[in-house]
Amino acid sequence: MKKSWQKIIVLVAITLFALGLVAGCGQSGEKAQSGDASKGEEAPKEKIVLRAVTPFNQNSPEHDGFWLFTEKVKEKLGDQIEIKYLGAGDVIKAFDQFEMLGKGMFEIGHLPGNYAKNVLPVAETLHLSQLSPMDEREKGVYEILRQEFEKKMNIIYLGKTAGPGYLYSLYTNFKVNTLEDFKGKTIRTSPVYVPLLKALGAGAVSMPPGEIYSAMERKVVDGFGWPTLGIIDGGWAEVTKYRIDPGFYPVGMGVFINKDAWNKIPEDVRAQLEEIMKETEKEAYNFYEQKVADETAKIKEKGMEVIQLPPDQAEKLLSTAYEEGWKEMIQKEPELGQKLKDLTTPK
Repeated sequence: MKKSWQKIIVLVAITLFALGLVAGCGQSGEKAQSGDASKGEEAPKEKIVLRAVTPFNQNSPEHDGFWLFTEKVKEKLGDQIEIKYLGAGDVIKAFDQFEMLGKGMFEIGHLPGNYAKNVLPVAETLHLSQLSPMDEREKGVYEILRQEFEKKMNIIYLGKTAGPGYLYSLYTNFKVNTLEDFKGKTIRTSPVYVPLLKALGAGAVSMPPGEIYSAMERKVVDGFGWPTLGIIDGGWAEVTKYRIDPGFYPVGMGVFINKDAWNKIPEDVRAQLEEIMKETEKEAYNFYEQKVADETAKIKEKGMEVIQLPPDQAEKLLSTAYEEGWKEMIQKEPELGQKLKDLTTPK
């Protein structure tokens, strides 16, 4: 009887052991299958989200080059990078955006270099340079600016969206035959125009774009500074008589990324973003010429006159604009400012 119970116990133990082996094999097989599946079908990677802010509203022509860049990013890296637009000056004040970008309040911005001039004077090279963005890379200008933005502002300068057709200009309600006509006049301005206006003997008044219409209508100012696009959108052709040509300085907008956010992006993806930026620079360079031509036709239809200065006055306007712009920078950054001027000014 005793032996019978012993046999039963042994049989039960063997059965349980065997069942354990079967279960173990089943689990191992499931793990193996799961492992094989994970190799064959990797789980999708989580997208890197770059929150974007711009100083001007989303539809402003200044940002056309940026949307060209974002479209390319979506097309080529849409499964890995998402650029999420947050807004413009209503989200973060325009002149605070460089500082906030460096602090990581958002990750990517499309900003004019002159908005960083108080911290980084050489940032004004973005509009003072007379080279194409492609030539700036070849001559080492891009690399100098990239190092300076990274070192002093915790920002990666990715590249520039600018072209020869899209320039800063002056608009007036008084006829201009010579540059002497600017003396004593009051011009609404932004920082980029100040050195030139001082040299012309005009008073420079800072005010938001939203106040330009009423200021011109009420004759609070005699004119204003603005690029060669945006006059129709602003409605300013209704209260403005003249655009003074030639324009000066390309509108030097750049794509900038917070350095800490940049370093978190995988190296291969960063390399692809660099290439996308180079492609964007080439396309944006000639992108604006037709748009400016269309806008010029429209402002003429509205009754504005485009005054083409006589050759000697046109040359003087351009030389004064560049000389005064560089002078201001070189006073603050003597060695590096002079180097950048020499690199970017045609001999």
